[in-house]
Amino acid sequence: MSSLAFDTHKFVTDLTKAGMDTGMAEVLANHYASLMDDRIATKDDIEFLRKDIEFMEERLNTRIIGA
Repeated sequence: MSSLAFDTHKFVTDLTKAGMDTGMAEVLANHYASLMDDRIATKDDIEFLRKDIEFMEERLNTRIIGA
């Protein structure tokens, strides 16, 4: 899976400028970065799945036609 760019430093800076404690902002930044890496599909991820589905479809069609 591809990784998304997430600027944790800017995130922490923005939150602390808005009045949040630095420690809390850092914890949030780390959790958001983990969620983005683990849960969000990138365009590359979707393209990989699309190609995999096309390959499987071709194999299935070959089996059906050959049967």
